[in-house]
Amino acid sequence: MKTKNLIDDLSKNLSATNVIPKGGTRLLQIMGGMLVGTAVIFAMFSIRSDLHSVVGSVQFIFGSSVLILGWMAASYSLSILQLPTIDNKKYFLASALAVGTLALAYLIGGAFWGGAHSFNEGLSPTGIRCSLDILFLSVLPGIVVFILLRKGAPTKISFVGLNIGLCCAMLAAFALQFSCPSNLPVHLLVWHLLVPFTVLSSIGAWIGRMLLKW
Repeated sequence: MKTKNLIDDLSKNLSATNVIPKGGTRLLQIMGGMLVGTAVIFAMFSIRSDLHSVVGSVQFIFGSSVLILGWMAASYSLSILQLPTIDNKKYFLASALAVGTLALAYLIGGAFWGGAHSFNEGLSPTGIRCSLDILFLSVLPGIVVFILLRKGAPTKISFVGLNIGLCCAMLAAFALQFSCPSNLPVHLLVWHLLVPFTVLSSIGAWIGRMLLKW
């Protein structure tokens, strides 16, 4: 008996126990789940009192646009990495480039505008609360995405976990802009980007090694 015929005979009465959705559906599930999860937690936060005056500023629009575009790229990367046969890192690299661009912009802004006083104020340890808020905002969407990815068959599980952490951090940082009253570039650089993004990416990679095995 030929190998193909043997395989056909063995699989004749078998049915898939876990059908992975198509690419567009996977992406919508990931993005929709994260948006709902973030919105549920953000409902506990208060909106900044000066939102009407800052929402049209160049800094706010630029930061929001970069974070959203980076989040979309990272989400698309996750929808691809949910399959075992596809290894495409360009969308993850695009999201990482977005974060790096925003961090550089905040660094330049903090170095050339505001003076030493605003620089020191931006580095105040009280800013750790914003980092904790981003971690808190990432909990529910992170759980949702890990559950969705578990239904697939990712192979590079540490990398996928890191991608999840980065993805959650970008959406959480975007949401926090509507609550955090600080406009200082150094504050945004350190407490909205460097600290929470590093922590969430590391936690994501660690959890990925444990939860995404198959």
